[in-house]
Amino acid sequence: MHSPAAPTLRQRALAALALVAALGAVLTQVHIATRSFPWGLVAAALAFAGLWAGWQALVRRGMRQLGAIVVAIVALTASIAILLANNAVLELAGSAVLLVLALGAARRALGVDVRALNGVSPPGTPVGPAIRGVLLINPKSGDGRIPADDLAAAAREHGATPVVLGPDDDLRELAERAAADGADVLGMAGGDGSQALVASVAAAHGLSYVCVPSGTRNHFALDLGVDRTDAVGAVAAFGDAVERRVDLGRVNGRPFVNNASLGVYASIVQADGYRERKLGTAAEMLPQMLGPQADGFDLHYRSPHGDEDGSAQLIFVANNRYTLDAGPGFGTRARLDAGALRIVAAQMRTPAQATELMARVAAGRGPGMHGWREWSTATFDVDSSDEIEVAVDGEALRLAPPLRFSIDAGALRARIAPAHPGVSPAGMARARGKTMLQRLLNTMRGRVAR
Repeated sequence: MHSPAAPTLRQRALAALALVAALGAVLTQVHIATRSFPWGLVAAALAFAGLWAGWQALVRRGMRQLGAIVVAIVALTASIAILLANNAVLELAGSAVLLVLALGAARRALGVDVRALNGVSPPGTPVGPAIRGVLLINPKSGDGRIPADDLAAAAREHGATPVVLGPDDDLRELAERAAADGADVLGMAGGDGSQALVASVAAAHGLSYVCVPSGTRNHFALDLGVDRTDAVGAVAAFGDAVERRVDLGRVNGRPFVNNASLGVYASIVQADGYRERKLGTAAEMLPQMLGPQADGFDLHYRSPHGDEDGSAQLIFVANNRYTLDAGPGFGTRARLDAGALRIVAAQMRTPAQATELMARVAAGRGPGMHGWREWSTATFDVDSSDEIEVAVDGEALRLAPPLRFSIDAGALRARIAPAHPGVSPAGMARARGKTMLQRLLNTMRGRVAR
C-alpha cells in the first residue's frame, strides 16, 4: 500500500529556507521589542498576528480567507506605523523581507494549494482496466448539471458499459442485474445515497467500485480523494486505476457511505420545504423541538461506559471519524478504513444552544461546547418507543426501532483514477503534520506523518 509521497529535495530546501527566514524575522522583532520598549513589543505582537493571519489567508478559502486578509492588513499596518514612529526603518524593512520570504517559501514547500493534492501518490494498489465494467448513471442527479451523454461517452472510452436510469427503473435491481451478468467493476454516477446503494451491491458480490461524483455535494467522493469538479475524469477509474479497501456503515442492514443523523437534524430534514428553505426551516422548527413546551426526543442509547443516556437531542453516527477540529481538513475524514463507527451525542436544551452548535460547525471551528460526547465503536444501538426519524447520507427516512449501527470493515474495493488525488483534505493535512511548524519540520526532514 502506497503512502503520500515524500517531500522532494526542492520542497525540503524551501522548508528550510522558510524556517530560517521566520527565525530571522523573530530575532529582528525581539531586537526591536527590547530596544524600543514598550512600543517595540506591541509592534512585534502585531507583526506576529499579521504573520499568522497571512498564513491563514494562504491556506483558507471563502469568508475565512477574506477575514484573515483583513486581519493581516490591519495588524501589519499598525505594526509598520509603530516602527516608523520609533525610527526602526531598517529593522522594519529587514523584518518585512524576511516575513514575505518565509511565507512564500512555506507555501511552496508545503504545497497548500489544492492542486498540490494531484502530486500525492494515493494509498492503494495499482490495478489494470476493468474487463466488464458497468457504469450506472442517474441523469437527474445534481439537477442534471453533468450531461448523462458525456458520462456515457467517457464510460465507453474506458471500455465500460453505460446504463442510464429511466423514470421507472429500480437502481438496486439494475446493479444486481449487472453483477449477475458478469460485471467485474460497478460504478455509480450520482449522489451519496445512490453511491451507498450501488457500493453495497459491489461489496456483496466482491466487485470493484467506481465513484463518479455527479450529485450535489459528493462528500464520499471528497473523502475518497476523487476530484469533485471532474466527474467525467472520475470515469477513467474503469481503466488503469489505484484500488484500496474502504469501510461501509450500516443501519439495520441499510448501507451508508458517510453518516446517519438522529434527533434535531433528522427532524429538520424530514420537514416539507427543507430542500428549498434550509436555514429558514431550521429557524422555524428549532423553537418547537427545543423550546420549553417541546416533548423532547425519545432516543435511548448506551455510552461507551455502559450507562444509558436518553437526553441527547442530536446523535451522529459516522462511517469513520470526521475531522471536527478547526484547521485544514475540517469536515472531512482522514481515513475510510479504520474499521470503526464514530459516534457523537450532543445535549442541546434550548434553540440558542442548537444555533450555537450550527454556527460553530458552519464557521469551521469545531463543536467545543458543553454536552458534546464523542467515541468510536464497532456497533451502536439506539432504541425508542416509536419510529425514529433518520437522515442517512442526507436522505430522510423513518425506521422502526431498535436501530443497530455496524461497520463492514474493508468491505468495498474502491478504484480511483490516476489523475485524481486519492487523498482527502484531512488526509493531506495529517500527512503534513498538524501545525505549520510541524509541517515545515516534517518536510525539511523528508518525513511524512503516519
